[in-house]
Amino acid sequence: MIELVVFDLDNVIIDGEAIDEIGKLANVEDEIAEITEKAMQGEIDFETSIKDRVKLLEG
Repeated sequence: MIELVVFDLDNVIIDGEAIDEIGKLANVEDEIAEITEKAMQGEIDFETSIKDRVKLLEG
């Protein structure tokens, strides 16, 4: 039998957004945080926000 447990990591298991933390390591923290905030405020949709944030992490 396969059992599966799924957790919402961001702001549930950890205090913050995981992609923002990765942005710190890639020196794009401010840019990613700005996009995250726009998504959380409903200014842009999730699909756009995740694509834009991942683009900043390329390389």
